[in-house]
This record gives sequence, C-alpha cells and structure tokens, in this order.
Amino acid sequence: MATTIVSFTSLANFMGQQKAIFKLRTIPPWVIGVVFAWVIIIHAIFYFILQSQVRDRESVLTTLVRQDLEMVNYELMARTVNDLENIKLIRCSSIVLKSNPPQVVLNHSFKDGCSPWPLLLTGTNSKVEYKAINGSLFDISFVFRPDSIFYVAVYSLQFFGGLLIILLHGVQQRKLNFKLQTLEIENNKTMEVFNVTKQVAHDIRSPLAALDMALKDDASLPESKRLIVRTATNRIHEIANELLQKNKSTISKNEVDSKEDESVMQKILLSSVAESIVAEKRMQYRARQGILIQSNLSENSYGIFVSIHTREFRRIISNLINNSVEAFTGGIGNITVGIKRAEAEKMVCIEVTDNGKGMPSHIVAKLGERGVSFGKESSAGSGSGLGVFHAKSSVEKWGGKFAIESKENQGTTVKIYLPEAQLPISFVPKIKLSVGQKVVVLDDDQSIHQIWNGRFDSAKTHESNVEIVHFAAIADCEKWMERDRANLYLIDFEFLGNKESGFDFIVRKNLQKQTVLVTSRYEEPELQAKCESAGIGLVPKGLAAYVPIVIESPASTTSAKVAERLDAILIDDDLLVQMIWEAKAADKKLKVKIYSDPSEVDFSKIAHDCPIYIDSNLKDGVKGEGIAAKLHSEGFSRLYLATGYEKEHFAHLTFLKGVIGKEPPW
Repeated sequence: MATTIVSFTSLANFMGQQKAIFKLRTIPPWVIGVVFAWVIIIHAIFYFILQSQVRDRESVLTTLVRQDLEMVNYELMARTVNDLENIKLIRCSSIVLKSNPPQVVLNHSFKDGCSPWPLLLTGTNSKVEYKAINGSLFDISFVFRPDSIFYVAVYSLQFFGGLLIILLHGVQQRKLNFKLQTLEIENNKTMEVFNVTKQVAHDIRSPLAALDMALKDDASLPESKRLIVRTATNRIHEIANELLQKNKSTISKNEVDSKEDESVMQKILLSSVAESIVAEKRMQYRARQGILIQSNLSENSYGIFVSIHTREFRRIISNLINNSVEAFTGGIGNITVGIKRAEAEKMVCIEVTDNGKGMPSHIVAKLGERGVSFGKESSAGSGSGLGVFHAKSSVEKWGGKFAIESKENQGTTVKIYLPEAQLPISFVPKIKLSVGQKVVVLDDDQSIHQIWNGRFDSAKTHESNVEIVHFAAIADCEKWMERDRANLYLIDFEFLGNKESGFDFIVRKNLQKQTVLVTSRYEEPELQAKCESAGIGLVPKGLAAYVPIVIESPASTTSAKVAERLDAILIDDDLLVQMIWEAKAADKKLKVKIYSDPSEVDFSKIAHDCPIYIDSNLKDGVKGEGIAAKLHSEGFSRLYLATGYEKEHFAHLTFLKGVIGKEPPW
C-alpha cells in the first residue's frame, strides 16, 4: 500500500503576511467567512487532485517496474524510475533494497524541493513498497510537484480558476497517458528483443551440438577444412554465450556454456590465439583483395602465456583489426599482429599495426576516454564492449596497459601490455635432441612435414647426425616400429580416414615419454587435461614453424653419462624437512642432495633413473607436480611427490612413481 506523508502548516502562513490578515479584518465577517470557505474548498479540491495525481503516478510506477521485478534487474528498475524523472512525472526519487543493512539502488532525494508542504499544494511525498519475484522487498520513494501553472491558478485565481484548472488537469492527464503509452511501447520492444535473443541463443545450441558430434566422428574431412569448421563452430558458441551473458540476470546459471565464465581468468598461449584470430579475419576479408592481414611471430614470441578472459581478448583484437580496415583509403592496406617480450616494461606486448590514414595527435590523446572515438569529439558509448574505452578498461583489469601510437597518413599501432604467466604442465617450450638421435614425424598433412624439415634444417640437425623419418599414416609408422624405434615422436592428433587418434596411438604403444602431440586442437581444455594426465607434451600445429630446437653438444652428453651417481634428490624449501632427510640419509649412508628451489639443480648432470622427490608447494607459488611433469617429458622416470596432501589428489598424474609423505622413504 502507498503511504502519503502530509506536512501541516498554520493558517497564518497559508494566508500570507500579518498585514494582509489585518486588512481582512475590516471586511464583514460573513464575507471573510465566504472567502475563507472558498479558499478551503478550492484548496481541498486541488489537494485531492494532487493526491489523485500522486496515485496515478504510483500506478504508472507499479506498471513499469513490474517487468523489472520479474527479471530481478536492479539496473533496469533504476533506469525506469530515472526515465519518469526525465519526463518530469516525479522528482527526488530513491530506491532502497530492504536488506540488512539496507542497500541504496538509486538516490535523488538530496535535490532542492524534496521537502514539500502538501497543505500549501507545493507537492507531496510518496513511498511504495514492492516485492520482487525472488522475495526481495524494495521501497521506491518520490516527490510529486505540480507544474507552475498549477500554483498560478490556485493562488491567483482562487475564486475563478477552479474550472480552468480542472481543464488543465485533463490536458495534463492526456499528455501523461501519451507518455505512458510511449514508455510502454518501448518497454514492450525491449522485452520482445530480450525474448528473441534468449530463444535464438537456445535454438543455436542443438544444431551446434550435432555439428560438433559430426565433426568429431567424420574422419574423412581434410584437416584444413576441419580447422575452418571448428573455428566457425567455436565462434558460434561464443556468440550464443554472449547473448545469454548479456541477459544473465534473467536466466539460470547453468544455461551459460561452462567453457568460459566472464569472471574467470584463463591461461592462454598468446601466439596460438593471435594466429587463429588472424586466420579468422583473413577469411572475413578474403573478398577484399587489397587488404593483407598477417601475423608477425618468431621463436621469441613462441611459448608466451598470459592470464586473461579469452573471449574478451579475441573480441578486442578482432575489433582493432576491423578499425584498421576502416582506416584504409581506397580499401588497400596492410595489418600486422605481432607479439614480443617488452623487456623495459617487464611484460608481453601485443601490437596491431596498420598503414592506414592515421589519426591527429589531439584525437590520439583522448582515445581511451569514455565516449571518444576517431572522427567524433563525443559519441555515446555503445555498451557492446567493442570500443577503445572498453578495450582499455579490460586490459587494465587484467593487470596490463593499453597504448596507441599514430601519425597522420602513416598509420596506427595499438600496443597491449600484459603480464606473462607461467607455462602449463603439458606445453613443450622447446625440443631437445642429442647427437645421433632419430625423430619420427607422423602427420597426414604434407605441409606440416615441410615445416618440420625447415625447422630441423634451421637447427642444422644434419650436422649432428639427427635422422628425421616421415610417415603420413599410423599403420605405416607402426609397421616401421616393428624393426626400429625413435628417440622422439612428433604426432598429429587427427588422421584422415582413421578412427584412432594420435593420442590413442601414443597410449597404445606406450610412447608417452618420447612423444609430442602436435595438433590444431591445442586450445581445447579437455585435450590439455588428457595430455597432462598422461604426461604427453603438446605443441599447437599452427606454431610448429616457431618451436625452438636445441641440439645438445657431445660434451654435455658425455658429462651426463659420467655424472656422479646419487641415491636420491629432494626438492623442498622447508628447512626442518631438509634437516630430517639429511640426518636419515647420513644414518643410512646414502648419497642424497637436497635443494630448496628447482632452479638450483643442474638436471643435465643427473641420471634419468635417479629417484627425485619434490614437494607439491614450493616457494613463489611453484607447483611440484608441474616440475615433475617437465622432468618426465625430459626422460626422468623415478619421480615422486613428497607432500602432506592425500594421494588421491594426484591420481590423475599417472607418470608419477608414487606420492609419499614428508618422511624419508628409507
């Protein structure tokens, strides 16, 4: 129920100055009584008109916020009340969520004129309590003040203005009805768009699921086309998630795809994501032959990881490329996406450079501010997250920096600086080979064989007697393995016309320790988890041309062979644990070396069969299981975690020989 708060005043204040009251005393009492009666009657009439208008506005308010309450959308509720203020139907509004403590959603009650005198018809207060669909209670308060004509009519035409005011009230009521109809139409349009958006997002899911299943089962589709289809379906997934995300206040949490939550940071291989964006934009602008979009990657840009919101980052880079395309005169120009380590900034730098028309310096200085874009001194923010302001805000939220450099008639460079993240366990930062070793490349894509040959030629493997053997089919490789073996296998994940994946072949042949899975599906979290669990290294196929290859010299190989034999190695930064292991090793007359940090250990001089015990939690957030996985990929076979955690916590790390407590195993 609405509660109207009335403030009373004295009759002397209502009549005016004391001088005017004195003059009234000279008039016959019955005339004063008639005038007084008229004043009371007129005021009573307009007082009830005032209250009627307040009730009308309360009814309007109830109608407009009902849909907002059903969606439990505080922002829309505040916008609705603010719209009523903008069209001057109400003033001094406020919205308070009746929680403990109360939460203020909107507060305009501090403005002038927010304490009216209802008896003098200067306005009146109103407070309405509403209950949302989730049970939340809201108090919406406002002040209604009549138009100035209302006061002129009441105080200047006390005896003759009643009829005129009633007519004006009718006109005002018609205007109110018209404005209400306009607001209702706009509100209905908004709800219609919301319903269509939600329905489209849901309808997309079923055909996408079918397409994903067909893509996984169809082994006859060439990999280049599979990559195009997979990229397209992932993009549609992102669009569907984005549609639902924009309306997340009105849908259940499980309706949003769990692949990526906007509130969760993801660790990504920067060069891999950049390469996929460039490939997607090339496809988008392939009809415009004058536009060249390329990536500038090298060995230095390989293996750089950052923690960001992947979908938002892709959107930012994609939008920057679109901006560059729009900057080309005559539709001709070059765009380059580059990645490098910015040593001075101690960060990673992503650059999007074009040779377009550039921008004036006074525009560049303002870019990144809300509502500023090239060619416009002021523009309303789109709210879509695609503007420079939103890009700058997102990058800064990730702990980075956003900068723009531009010269007129020369072009523009946008630089995004981000903190570098640690390498994931399954990622292979470089390929290590020794003199005289043998490498097998198993892939049904002939172009990847040419790329690997180029990489091995650059590493001068022929000078180290490293033999490279190529296979296009699993069956041919398996037949060769009956009589020979390799030291390293570079294997694709998908094979044309073959149901067995490269991952399954590796596990079946027990090649986990000697294999790197080279695949275009690197970014799939499920595949990364499987490889991490099995101890298989991963390399994105699109970045095979940039993988560093290191050939160990004969001297280092010899030193490893003649290295001192140890009974065990412990890596733990707890001094008490170190003392206990030292004492126990001395009692048992064992050769045990103890280290606080993995960086202190020269693993090139450690035998691969030496037992290595590693704590799970090392200093600076380093995880022992991550160190163990890297050592496993380098050929170390007796790896243990010496930790206080339960064994079940590490059950997925099948390459571990065991999980023990903090006590020495002897």
